[in-house]
Amino acid sequence: KLPQSTAALLHALEDRDADVRIVAARSLGRMKLQAAEEALVQVLGKADQAVSARVAAICIEMGPRTAPLLIKALREGTPKARFWAARVLGEIGDPRSVRSLGDAVLHPDAEVRSASAWALGRLKDPSAAVLVEPLLQDPVWYVRAHAADTLGRIGGGAYAPRLTTALADRSWWVRRNALD
Repeated sequence: KLPQSTAALLHALEDRDADVRIVAARSLGRMKLQAAEEALVQVLGKADQAVSARVAAICIEMGPRTAPLLIKALREGTPKARFWAARVLGEIGDPRSVRSLGDAVLHPDAEVRSASAWALGRLKDPSAAVLVEPLLQDPVWYVRAHAADTLGRIGGGAYAPRLTTALADRSWWVRRNALD
């Protein structure tokens, strides 16, 4: 937890060994320094799946104080970084992220749209239902599935007819989420 070790840990985030990257990320997460948090959020989407998942878990542990950095990653990052930022924002439940997540449901990358719809469902802000509703017609089944789940969580009775229509979707997961 010594601030002097930050530079070495930041360098270790780029090591070719995934285990070294994971330990460096864990150590940075424990430091509770702004520079460490910024570095961890920047790693989201740049690293392989295992490292990104561990960094996401660390960001969740750090909680809402990382929300501004995650919102920036959601707006400006690579599609992979946006995906991870949306997932973490949904887990930490910070209401400051509703607008950015709402914008992200329009992203061209299906994983970003899906993660953003999922996150909005976890935030439980009814105003987001109107943003998620068009995703019931998305060409990608898992985007439609997350949209159905989110509308069920936050849409209220106004979206029941749309969810009833989703019961005829060709994907069983969409049908199940619409039913739930």
